[in-house]
Amino acid sequence: DGNVSFEEFVEIVSNMGATTERTADQEEKELRDAFRVFDKHNRGYISASDLRAVLQCLGEDLSEEEIEDMIKEVDVDGDGRIDFYEFAHALGQPGEEEEVDEEEDDKDEAGIVHP
Repeated sequence: DGNVSFEEFVEIVSNMGATTERTADQEEKELRDAFRVFDKHNRGYISASDLRAVLQCLGEDLSEEEIEDMIKEVDVDGDGRIDFYEFAHALGQPGEEEEVDEEEDDKDEAGIVHP
């Protein structure tokens, strides 16, 4: 449809200079480097204005609503911004907080982890 989803965009950015064989540490470093591209002010999160600025640099001129929709797609905790865990999770990469203990699982897939 001519639009780039947040996941597609971040995958493109994170794959710049990618090698075929990467360790987990290298993958996390690349994710953190990609996250820093968005988090210009080093606040630990990506705001709508951060996302808009990066997309505009890449020639994408999205509406306020489109930017907000991209944020909502990956904003797990609903605070209106994307932290590193949400960023990594959106890309299908385990973040530090995402690792689930074998005894804790979202068994009913309702978004609630049960002990």
